[in-house]
Amino acid sequence: MDNRLLLTLSLEEAGEGHGMEEGELDAFMAGLVADLNDIEAVNAALASAEETEPGSKALGTFLLGVLTAEVNGENAMKVIRYLRSRLAGQSQPIRLKLSRKGPDGTDVAVEMEGSAKDKEAMEALLTRLEACVQKVS
Repeated sequence: MDNRLLLTLSLEEAGEGHGMEEGELDAFMAGLVADLNDIEAVNAALASAEETEPGSKALGTFLLGVLTAEVNGENAMKVIRYLRSRLAGQSQPIRLKLSRKGPDGTDVAVEMEGSAKDKEAMEALLTRLEACVQKVS
């Protein structure tokens, strides 16, 4: 059975003087993508705002503050530990979606939202994500 999981991470844009500005958020997300790609069996990228044809060399636009990562099920917990260390203290609301194709070909997905403003909130969010990994793995 295919044990690849698709993780979508979204940090909402800053508003009313809190959180990261657009340039900071873009750089932060690019750093997350680079670091996630250093983990074995993880393929991360900034989320594209446009669908492109396979093999296309078009440079589409990207969604600000959104990344996707295809994660080997065995390495999902490494990704969660990494996210725990990098996202703690962020003031933007965090949205996470974890999904995979079920044995019958249907999508199995779990979505959650939370805050990483303080250590307890981040721990609660990532504890829920760990439970979701078990649920969809």
